[in-house]
Amino acid sequence: MREWFNRTGGTVRLQPCLLLFALAACARLAYLVVFHPSLDSAYWTISAHLARTGSLAVNGAPVTDYEPLYLVFLAAARTLAGDRVVLVQIFQIGVASLGAIYMYRLTLALAGSPRAATIGGVLFALHPLLIRQASAASDLSLVTTLLVAFAYAFVSIRSAAGAAVAGVWIGLAVLTRSMTLPVLAGGVAVLIASRRTALAVPLAVAALLLIAPYVARNHLVSGSWWPTRGGINLYIGNSPYTAALLPAHDLDLLQEPAYAMVERERPDLHADAPGYAAEVDTFLNRRALGYMMERPLRTLREKVMNIGYLLSPYLVPLHIATADTRVAIDGHGGAGVEHSRARPVVEVVAHAAATAFVLLTAVPGMYVRRRLLTQDAILWCIAATFVGVNAVYVPASRYAAPMIFVLLFYSGVALSGLSRGTR
Repeated sequence: MREWFNRTGGTVRLQPCLLLFALAACARLAYLVVFHPSLDSAYWTISAHLARTGSLAVNGAPVTDYEPLYLVFLAAARTLAGDRVVLVQIFQIGVASLGAIYMYRLTLALAGSPRAATIGGVLFALHPLLIRQASAASDLSLVTTLLVAFAYAFVSIRSAAGAAVAGVWIGLAVLTRSMTLPVLAGGVAVLIASRRTALAVPLAVAALLLIAPYVARNHLVSGSWWPTRGGINLYIGNSPYTAALLPAHDLDLLQEPAYAMVERERPDLHADAPGYAAEVDTFLNRRALGYMMERPLRTLREKVMNIGYLLSPYLVPLHIATADTRVAIDGHGGAGVEHSRARPVVEVVAHAAATAFVLLTAVPGMYVRRRLLTQDAILWCIAATFVGVNAVYVPASRYAAPMIFVLLFYSGVALSGLSRGTR
């Protein structure tokens, strides 16, 4: 079967989709074989307990720091793979490679050009950042595929059923990364602005039906409506020591000093108390907001720089934290990092070349579609969400992965020389 039905009313050829999936999978498998990335992380630890007991907990204590979907994926993959790490990574690579298919379909739906769609799919399959994240201990590859699928479903909405399908995709994305919730609000706003208000209802309802049980569970367990790691993320991105580490070092190194500060200044908080995670989250949020409001101009300057870090060809952070890496704080706003390791040169060069290429080709693509940007509104909502959230929180090149497909779409349009508006 060489074609399948597309909700836009036409057909999509199966052959290029399969070839793009194979290209993406081969590139990601090659990276896995050469670099042997580790899955050792908090995600891996929690998923082990989930696979054994069916509950989100560590050492018997319920966990509310993380969204559930990636943990569920890891637990299911571990069960199927017999707990063999490489097989779990291959499963993750398979899910990540599906993004190339949805990239093709999204570009075809918007630009109407098989050539642009093929180029966009190839760029997605071979982008170094997406290749690296596919087998990493991170939820970014999963949320990337979910967002591309959502974008395709959204631009293909023709009925209430189509809107509900798009709602399911964005609901799953929020269950993987809660920071994608503004994309749901953006999608509703786009439908209302385009006078399709009736379709906004099934979109929102389908998404909220998926999200609501997770939100209720978090609140029952910790008293917090959202993941209780938001405070630590806001603090390490907005502390007296943040500027000293950026852009060379990973801000996660500031987590240990942050929790030490909590123990020192809030001795009344006990780790075994039911509301401990939410109390710590609130404390760190207040500390971070206080630092930001203390000098607004400094904060604004830092946020602008964060946007540059996120989109820059410069790989952020440039150094990798190892088991021996420590941050040394002098108590006067200064901080230094000891025993970090520089990233491989090939990784730095590949990221710089790929990012520079995409930026240089995406801008002409935006110009080609300058009269059709309203059709691309959901893409801009996705990009704005990631730029805004990562500017406020923690800037790192890896966090651009779930939105990079937006730039790749415009690169495909520019490189193909075709779009629906110029054909």
